[in-house]
Amino acid sequence: MTEKLWVTVDDHKKELESVLRVLPATHRIAFAASCADSLRLEYESFAKESRWGQPAILERGRALAWESIRQSVSRDRINEMIALCERITPDTDELQTPNVSGALDAVTSTVEALRTCLSGSVGDAMGAALAAIDTAWMSAGERNGIDPNDADASEKIESDALVQRELRRQREVLQVLRGLRDLDEKAIQEIRQTNNG
Repeated sequence: MTEKLWVTVDDHKKELESVLRVLPATHRIAFAASCADSLRLEYESFAKESRWGQPAILERGRALAWESIRQSVSRDRINEMIALCERITPDTDELQTPNVSGALDAVTSTVEALRTCLSGSVGDAMGAALAAIDTAWMSAGERNGIDPNDADASEKIESDALVQRELRRQREVLQVLRGLRDLDEKAIQEIRQTNNG
């Protein structure tokens, strides 16, 4: 049997959980916020195409997650922002544009990043990451016209460059975070640069 030349999503999830468990809460927040940042354009393009939604609210949500790493932010303020983000979640039944799923993932990732600010939990940080993976997965399947009912659909999608790029992006951010004891402004910019690379 030949060895796979790509990382499976299941293996990635196991590695992700293992690394997040040993990172401090601030680093988990940074990781989750980087996942939310990676989906920024998904919501923006959806809002432009559908003429629905408020990208500025999601931008404020992501900014608040990053701010919570630099300084103390009240739980009330974070909860208020979560509620605002949830109000601009697109209904995938009512708004059937090609990028509505990516917009939903963008909101989910931002909300999970904000929840990570409150909990510091591995599960919330993973929620932000899984939303970003879901967007890549859906895009890869649609781009390649893969029937989800095909026996080998998962393997075809999983090995696609879009999915592998997202898994690699997440691993690169984790690698940077593992090497940082404290998250000062320079470190945050380094993480955000890795995210945009």
